[in-house]
Amino acid sequence: MYNPIIPVFKRTPKIWQDKPFKNPNSKKVLEGYLDAFDPDFVVPIGKCSKNTFDVSNRKLIPSSEILSGAEENYTPKYGLGIFEILKHFINKELKFIRREPFDFELPDFKKEYALFISSVFVSLPKNINKNFDDNFAFTLGAKKVACSIENYAEFFTPQKLFLRRISSLYLKSSPVRGWDRGQCIFLMDASNSLDIIDYWNLRAVGWAVLLVPNQSANIECTKKLARDFIENNYYPYRNNPDIYHNTRIIKSRSMSETELQDFADSLKPPPPDNKKGWSRVSLQLWYPRIWDEWARDNDNVECCEIKSLEAQHDLTEYQERITFRTLDPEFIDHVVASGEPRFANEIEFRFYGDKELLAEVIPEGDESLIRALGGIGFDEWRFSKKNIVYLSRHTNWHVHLSIPKAESVFSEWLNSKKWNTELSPPGRIAKQMIKQLSGIWGISLLAKEGIIKLLGQMADGGTPERKKKKGRLEETKCEETRSKPIKQETLWAGIQKITNKEELFKDGPNRFMQQLIDVQMFKLGIEVQCPICTQRSWYSITDVDYELQCLNCSEHFQIPSHTPKKLKWSYRTFGPFSLPRKSYGVYSVLLTLRFFSQLFNGAATPIMSFVAKKDGKQIEADLGILFQESRFGHKKTELIFVECKTYKHFTKEDTERLKFLAQQFPGAFLVFATLNRKLSEKEKKLLRPVVNRGRKYWKAERPYNPVLILTGTELFSNSRPPYSWKEAGDIHAHFSQKYKYMRNLLELCDVTQQLYLGMKPWYEWLEERREIRRRKRNKVDINVPKVSNLDQ
Repeated sequence: MYNPIIPVFKRTPKIWQDKPFKNPNSKKVLEGYLDAFDPDFVVPIGKCSKNTFDVSNRKLIPSSEILSGAEENYTPKYGLGIFEILKHFINKELKFIRREPFDFELPDFKKEYALFISSVFVSLPKNINKNFDDNFAFTLGAKKVACSIENYAEFFTPQKLFLRRISSLYLKSSPVRGWDRGQCIFLMDASNSLDIIDYWNLRAVGWAVLLVPNQSANIECTKKLARDFIENNYYPYRNNPDIYHNTRIIKSRSMSETELQDFADSLKPPPPDNKKGWSRVSLQLWYPRIWDEWARDNDNVECCEIKSLEAQHDLTEYQERITFRTLDPEFIDHVVASGEPRFANEIEFRFYGDKELLAEVIPEGDESLIRALGGIGFDEWRFSKKNIVYLSRHTNWHVHLSIPKAESVFSEWLNSKKWNTELSPPGRIAKQMIKQLSGIWGISLLAKEGIIKLLGQMADGGTPERKKKKGRLEETKCEETRSKPIKQETLWAGIQKITNKEELFKDGPNRFMQQLIDVQMFKLGIEVQCPICTQRSWYSITDVDYELQCLNCSEHFQIPSHTPKKLKWSYRTFGPFSLPRKSYGVYSVLLTLRFFSQLFNGAATPIMSFVAKKDGKQIEADLGILFQESRFGHKKTELIFVECKTYKHFTKEDTERLKFLAQQFPGAFLVFATLNRKLSEKEKKLLRPVVNRGRKYWKAERPYNPVLILTGTELFSNSRPPYSWKEAGDIHAHFSQKYKYMRNLLELCDVTQQLYLGMKPWYEWLEERREIRRRKRNKVDINVPKVSNLDQ
């Protein structure tokens, strides 16, 4: 019922064309349907079985294998069969005498319109039907009833069961938009096989579809069924009683608009009985474009979620591996084993506040991705658009996985595309910083401009110092030494200045200082002057003793305990925060990751600064992210590459790196992130060509490589745009008001290009270029607006 039938054409039929749009390309139609339904397996039938198709990371199964074995043990080789459902129904529903009896009817029909009736009620092949007659018909009280196109509507009473109805009895479908079940009446030609396929696919999407053939549209029982369907779907929204659900009447491609209107008029729906005048029906003149990525969302034909059962497993914070048993459908026959996948378990991870970077997004890819999760058996796994899918051959089976680490998943995904990946030194520093900050949420401590500048001052220079440990000299670890101490009074004054600017610090500087100390960003110690070489050295609290060894001349001396004022309390950065010239460039990377993960509230699988090589080519980025704008509900994974600057300026080398990445990854988002509040004129001149190249139309109403520009205004804020712009004032406040209903990352790219580069909106820019091409094609010699310097 939820398995689609994907039509394959050499050339798309003319009847598919929705004027004024071009007829869709046949290859794009196939790819679009596969993308929409995202099946685990593809079964070529008919002439398609003799051809080869690109089905991406899916397995092709010959149609002959599907039902092999069904005659012997009642179950197909792949998946679960109708007989397993019937067995479960009999054991569960017929164990006792039912209070409300049902009629199990098998429509008996002639050859005329057989395909139509089979698509509505389901019919079994002769050899399979014999099993039903011998083993189930008597127990179910099944009886054959004459069915034709004139009386098919009489089968749709609540007490009547037929094979298609019972096949979905133990499945739950959840639409992507919970408020819209896609309730519609589909007016079609019962003799047209393409119309029947279109009906089948609407039902496979999860829509509540009532099929009305034009051949019986004027028969009273058909019209009564349609009126009852319309009335049942006419009710107010749960959260807004002033708005009502209604029923769409959709015409098939073979039907005319006149036939659609005549049928709608013949139903004579009563007038609206609510104050707002919401009609019971609406007419839709086009078939929902399931194959079109952009139109799919607008036509609300995103595939629903189909499930039998679901369960949740909680993980402990320090758990490295997980083991769970498969979640088996309640109607499965536990004795049967076909040796092939019988059902699928979809696995979704949700993480909160871990110290390590974990993979919140698992990308679509081939089975090799299972290496990043420590799984076993490549052919048992599939990485779909939505989640990880385990294709189980057995019931109650143990499944073992590792907690997915972000770096491993991203690297393995790049490796599957033949890019050999490794972290660069700044990437390793960034990982350590996140770990020391106790995870992504700790990056918020850096989201104050004063802290970044303070850390920059303290991380300036110094030679490795030496300390006394167990009576001998040892080199101090670099991360403990390469920073300049700052007096306690100076640091405290800086912290007070930062907290005075932030309204969020209700507890004053004490609480903020405590947070910085807790993550060991700073360590407390004393500065002491050596009486021999007169140089000052810094010692941490753990190293201080009455006798110290000078870190410059190596002589021993007594601390001036008789004059404590000569002991200067001071702080020094610790760990990765103390590395000179290396840690400073990482802060913008961390704040950019925070922007996507926290402020944009998306799910992210990041990889810190990395280098990847393939066929003599090399790519590198300061940050890569597999990103989903929504952690729940409808999910679309985006690929993001980021070039970051702390307070330096972007150079031509930076833009060339991202341009090369754009060539290798069409559709990826390119981000230029800087902690400066604005771009210099030189930077704008460098970035505009990159933006214009990425603005070229790609597909699904989106540019080839959208470019996003982030500055300190966005990265230091505690809220996402446009709210952060409102706080910034001036031109930012203007854009905040103008784009206050900005919905997604794609729109944010367009707006930041206008805000920071002075460019035109994307649709306006695109339309100008389309107009230029139209005029050139038609050889119209008229004035065309000159491209301004801002767009060059």
